[in-house]
Amino acid sequence: MFQSVFFTGLAVVTATLLLSCGNGNPNEHNTEMSAETISVTTARVQSGDAPALIKANGLVTTAAETRYAFKIGGVIEKIGVSEGEFVKKGQRLATLKPTEIDAQLSLASLGYEEQNGIIPGPTIFTRTVWPP
Repeated sequence: MFQSVFFTGLAVVTATLLLSCGNGNPNEHNTEMSAETISVTTARVQSGDAPALIKANGLVTTAAETRYAFKIGGVIEKIGVSEGEFVKKGQRLATLKPTEIDAQLSLASLGYEEQNGIIPGPTIFTRTVWPP
């Protein structure tokens, strides 16, 4: 039922588009073929059974696929799961190398301490050259 309604609607839209093409004069038809004209053959649409086996190339994914990411950047040290493996809530999926995280933490701590006056910030020498 749906297919017949769909193809009927498609035929009506196609016919409307084809009839609306032209230069505005319905009695004038250009039947000459130019060098740029491409011949087209049409075929009647038929309904029938589709083959049970379909061979195709592509990527098949599931609707339940989820992408995960770390909250901070870094180099992955260890991956604890394999592709396609089921995981549970709280399960460790991967571990980052601590060297970059420690460096980021040290920089953030220094910035905090400088901002709050715990340690002195970089000293800028103010010296007047003229007059002495």
